[in-house]
Amino acid sequence: METEFLLQILYFTFVTLPLATTSNHRIKPMNQWKRSSIYALSISDLQNLENLELTLVQVLTQGFLTSNKFPIGSKIREHVHRYLEDYYESNGYIDTKDGIGKMDFRIALNPICAYRLIWRIKFLLQDVIFHNQFFRHFGSVSRRISYFFKQYCWPSMDDLESLAEKILRIQYVYDLPVEQLAKGWISTLHTNCTLKSVHCYEIFKVAAKTEQFTSAIEWAELAKEIAVTDKMSSPVFLAFSLWNAIEKHNQEFEDDMKLELEPLFFDRNISHVPYDSKNATKIRNIQDDEFKE
Repeated sequence: METEFLLQILYFTFVTLPLATTSNHRIKPMNQWKRSSIYALSISDLQNLENLELTLVQVLTQGFLTSNKFPIGSKIREHVHRYLEDYYESNGYIDTKDGIGKMDFRIALNPICAYRLIWRIKFLLQDVIFHNQFFRHFGSVSRRISYFFKQYCWPSMDDLESLAEKILRIQYVYDLPVEQLAKGWISTLHTNCTLKSVHCYEIFKVAAKTEQFTSAIEWAELAKEIAVTDKMSSPVFLAFSLWNAIEKHNQEFEDDMKLELEPLFFDRNISHVPYDSKNATKIRNIQDDEFKE
């Protein structure tokens, strides 16, 4: 598995990443008075984070290919592998070679890619940069990262929740299937920024908290389905979450006044038969059809 990963990053290192050093992806000077920001609400701050990551990925990739810096079998190599693997899986392009000559793609402009970026920085990068071997071999880069986050703050759960809300809003407005969103499709641009079970579950939690009942059920179903293959979440726990989401929907649903309900319900009670929700109609769509008439 690591051999295939090495071949992938070798290609990206010597063909694609050098383009970043001659493009607009340089880290811009930052406002020294700015101490915090919510990346999900600021495209410019999110782009600065993206630029920082491009530089960091170059360093980590080259270090990964030099075994004396990240020795095979070491904990630091395991952390770097997880981080880089997540990056190459969700750097915005379907294929690595698609990035050649197209460095104008901005992760910050795609909420799915932005979600993966924030999640990766928050949950995977810390294990890398806080390891003593990272500072020992990459002291100047480590100081640069510390300086960046001193100015901009570390990504928070608020960032992830805000981005999840954006994804849910896009899903609602355009009535997009969750499967399409999880595959990176938002508009005509297809990216490799797919969502895994852990990401789908986090979006489900936001939908459930804000009582977006149809979306909560759909994201819980998808998280449970994906977890069977990606092994990143417990299918049993996700099944329990889905059960609760269905029960909550049914408790709040009132059949005799369904057209007066908020457009966040299905048109009937949902059973616990797998994917029963796919055979139900969203009240949102019923109300839209009536409005068009």
